[in-house]
Amino acid sequence: MGYILTVYSSKGGVGKTTLSINMGANLARRGKKVLIIDTDPQNSVLGVLGIPLSNGLSELLNHSSKKVTDVIIETTHGFHFIPAGVEANRDTLEYTQLLQDEPYFVKENIVEELEDSYDFIIFDTPPGFNPMANSVMLASGIILGLLEADPTSYATLDLMESILSKMRDVREKDILFIINLVDVDDLSVDFEKLLKFVFEDRYLFSLPFDSNIKKAVANCETIYTKYSDSPYAVMLDDMMTMFLKKIGANK
Repeated sequence: MGYILTVYSSKGGVGKTTLSINMGANLARRGKKVLIIDTDPQNSVLGVLGIPLSNGLSELLNHSSKKVTDVIIETTHGFHFIPAGVEANRDTLEYTQLLQDEPYFVKENIVEELEDSYDFIIFDTPPGFNPMANSVMLASGIILGLLEADPTSYATLDLMESILSKMRDVREKDILFIINLVDVDDLSVDFEKLLKFVFEDRYLFSLPFDSNIKKAVANCETIYTKYSDSPYAVMLDDMMTMFLKKIGANK
């Protein structure tokens, strides 16, 4: 049985999709079998990977004849992928109602079908809290909260903490925090220190601002394709080593 995790943030622009994709690539490089599932109606992972729009999660949500194995895409980066789907943006309200009525839909119809086939299933979520984010977090044993080292992220921390604390089965989940885009300026470093103090033992790691990330995204690549020696790649590798040790998956 594999590890199921959600990358989550209460605000956009903090690097969730980039982190999800590069975590998947890092795990694949370690010989792990990985599935990334995009739950954002904007199909953000598709854009980063440069994959054409195709059926995915939304087609599974509409109870069509599609099977979960029908929508899995094998990428060139070593991991498998399920997109948000062709209908994701158009039928957001419909799926919102479905997931409100069936909050365990993702767990019962997707995770339970696939968890024995993968070492890791990673959910990339849209910003904020919504029925989809709730459904994938209910299906996950690990939640990685991602924040940027800046005043705006700090201002949303109480909201994120409130949302996570009210989740069902919250005590059975590992909730860890990652601080992203830490720059060299005093303000960024100061907020990193403040967030680390607030998180205490739930703090996992800090990842640096790295201009190579934008270059990799622009070329539809992971950071490891051309920039494996860049600061982000090196620090992410350190983070993943620590993360695997923390959850007991470093064998």
